[in-house]
Amino acid sequence: MLKLLLFLASIITAIVHLSIFLIWLFDWTILTTETGLITWVASIATGVLIYTLCRRFNNADKRDIFTKRLIFTSTLMTVALALLSAAIEIAVRSMP
Repeated sequence: MLKLLLFLASIITAIVHLSIFLIWLFDWTILTTETGLITWVASIATGVLIYTLCRRFNNADKRDIFTKRLIFTSTLMTVALALLSAAIEIAVRSMP
């Protein structure tokens, strides 16, 4: 039962991560609001939590492997976007 919940939670979190990526591409100003930043940080924290819980299961089931890879890559992509956004913000603020 817990594995099914982790699978569903990873799918939902990956969809949120994909939505953040698309918003970042098309209208990044939405992510710079307070709500956007809270959503961004919460989705990263949720991804890390789900990945940590998934690592506790040592099964070689295909669904478990898919869940681990999906949540790891989507969370890593979202963290990379956050770091890239921070670097861009620092570079823009340092310009005269």
